[in-house]
Amino acid sequence: MPSETRYFRGDRHAVNTINVFILGREPSNTPTYNLATIPDNTWDVYFGVRVYVAKPDGSLVELTPGDPVPIAFIPWGTTPVETTGSGFYTPPEISVGADDAILVEVYAWGVYGNNISLSMPLLARFITERLGASLIPARQWVIHLHIGREGACEIPTDPTTCWATAKFFFGDSSSKIEGFSYLTPVEASFHHLFQMMPSIVMLTLALMIMMMVALSVSGIYRPGREARARLERENLRARRKYLEARREMAEAEEQMKRQREKAGEKEGEEAGEGVEKREKRSS
Repeated sequence: MPSETRYFRGDRHAVNTINVFILGREPSNTPTYNLATIPDNTWDVYFGVRVYVAKPDGSLVELTPGDPVPIAFIPWGTTPVETTGSGFYTPPEISVGADDAILVEVYAWGVYGNNISLSMPLLARFITERLGASLIPARQWVIHLHIGREGACEIPTDPTTCWATAKFFFGDSSSKIEGFSYLTPVEASFHHLFQMMPSIVMLTLALMIMMMVALSVSGIYRPGREARARLERENLRARRKYLEARREMAEAEEQMKRQREKAGEKEGEEAGEGVEKREKRSS
């Protein structure tokens, strides 16, 4: 099916024994925010998500790699900041059951140089309805988070006395996921077929080539075979006509030879009769 936009709503529902905020197709009109403090340094504040398949019994199968996937961040500062940050996440392709749902958790944490804060508070959890799907495809999500950061220090020269406060705003249309996709059983069948299509085409071409080679070796089919056979038949007919013409010529020569011999015998008889007549007259 086409991708959807899913909104981090401010109202709640219970799905597969999990009662959390709604990850719905329409935004709610209940704007709110959750916040958490990240202590002990002048932290850049990062925001990210973990994603799960929620089974009917409430068990979770995580799709993210075990830690939040970073989506947005706000640099350290003591001046309050509120903004919308965006990032990308592509779930792995996974088969799901018709009664499964998708659960998304939003986290915050601090980064200072190469250090990551020990504190990584969970800001909110959201779950879809039961999707009636059979496959979550590996299609990219664009995640927009409405976020804020406040910072303060007890002793400005001592970073260990500083802290950052992370805020996540939701309940309207500002925090959302674009490109959210799932496939019904019929759609999943077509999806797998389209994935296999290049392999099917290559296999078909390979089988055709192998068949042509096998037929060529066996002599059943060879390129130009009919043309060569036709040429051989024409050559055979021409040779037969040549031999027939020679035979006819030989017969004609033999007939002429016999006629000449008969003509010679007749002339000899006539000449003998003339001599005999002359002899009689002279006597």
